[in-house]
Amino acid sequence: AEFCGLQHSHMAVLVIAEAPADFERWAASQRGDALTPADPDAAAGQVAFLAKPCSACHTVRATAAKGTTGPDLTHVGGRQTIAAGLLETTRGSLAAWIA
Repeated sequence: AEFCGLQHSHMAVLVIAEAPADFERWAASQRGDALTPADPDAAAGQVAFLAKPCSACHTVRATAAKGTTGPDLTHVGGRQTIAAGLLETTRGSLAAWIA
């Protein structure tokens, strides 16, 4: 990894030390496909995402979103922060970031 300084896109880095086996389980889960949303709101969000131009730039594995310009958003809901660590991953901050 490389740290470019505090002001480079305001990159915040959170490092979590894990036992090797725990890290490998986490890494394998991150390489996996997106889960099918079970919650009705999440399912509606997925439909909206796929219907908008978002999927032209972003990938969400196991969906029709195959963009390569923007970051892979497959497991974005499992991240503790978004926007280079500036915002906690909450419903409100995700909505604000998208808007």
